[in-house]
Amino acid sequence: KLKDDKYMPMFIRTLSDSSYKCVSAALVAINKLDTTLSQNTALILLKEPDMELKGTCYAVLSERYDSSLNLIFQSKLNEEAGYTKINLFYHYANYLTHADSAIVTQGIQYLYEKGAEDVSKKYNSTAKKSIERVRDYIKKRSDAPFYETIKTLADDLMDKLKKRE
Repeated sequence: KLKDDKYMPMFIRTLSDSSYKCVSAALVAINKLDTTLSQNTALILLKEPDMELKGTCYAVLSERYDSSLNLIFQSKLNEEAGYTKINLFYHYANYLTHADSAIVTQGIQYLYEKGAEDVSKKYNSTAKKSIERVRDYIKKRSDAPFYETIKTLADDLMDKLKKRE
């Protein structure tokens, strides 16, 4: 019902609300109407400290492939911690499912490094799940001739993560 352009001014006003929940809901609604505006807004809102809002921003950014976002996701994996970092593993994996083979290969390696750098089993298992998600999604794509290469890399990295636990 809200996917109607007549509501856009209300959604935009709500982005400056004092409630992060309202801002998150507005961002999701804007994303249904204008992905460019929602992605640009999400990049700005990532500066806010709220964990739920950051999760919404990462979800918006991960839905569409834009090569310029790869470095942003990777820099945020360096910055974030705790649950937000775990959540970011998933969203970066989702972003990678839209990418070309070179970015996917490099991204899976990065997911491994960011998971393996922390000896916590929680991060390692999340990194494994993210790597598996990319691998399994690519397997389902009929236009992914690079699947075998990605599968080999993903399986190797998951084995290494298991040994670190």
